[in-house]
Amino acid sequence: MTTRIASLASFAAVALASLAINGCAAGARTASVGFAVPVSTASAITAVPEVRATRVIATRVDLRQPIYVRHDGDAIEVTYATRQREGLTVSLDPSSLATSSEAPYVYTRCSSKSAAAHLARGVTNVELHDGREVAVFTTDDSSRVMARVGDDGPIPVSPEGAVVVGPPRPSTDGKTIAVVYVVATADGFSLVVSLVGVSA
Repeated sequence: MTTRIASLASFAAVALASLAINGCAAGARTASVGFAVPVSTASAITAVPEVRATRVIATRVDLRQPIYVRHDGDAIEVTYATRQREGLTVSLDPSSLATSSEAPYVYTRCSSKSAAAHLARGVTNVELHDGREVAVFTTDDSSRVMARVGDDGPIPVSPEGAVVVGPPRPSTDGKTIAVVYVVATADGFSLVVSLVGVSA
């Protein structure tokens, strides 16, 4: 497992370097999922926070364009590129993460200087309805997405063995958090979403 993760991490580093150099001229890849995605990873013991569901949105993602996620009424909207400027906006059920609809999306033309800027890692904070903040980030050592409430210890969001590329993109309705992130596979990149709930 350690060797495989190291190999995927190396592949991701090379791919990101190519993005930085070639920008929109880089080629898209078709990915096959190479990690286990549980239907639900919620623990029997309530965690703060807890991962309630995880699913793969797409196995063909073009990282030359940014990924957007937001809550829109009773849906979670995720926008991503499939090839160069061509993309999709997918609406997900906020409870099951099932796809309810999808529509084409066209990105504006990007430059090679800004193509990989959206892949820089960092911490993103989202605020819950009770005022608590949840920090969501990708670790440098394990390339895994984590979530942390206040001073509590972080818990893993992404599946074990998945090598995450770039930062997670969280969105919240104030009660649950949808965390969208990119995972490197042997053939390319997959787009994954995890639904995170936070107990009182």
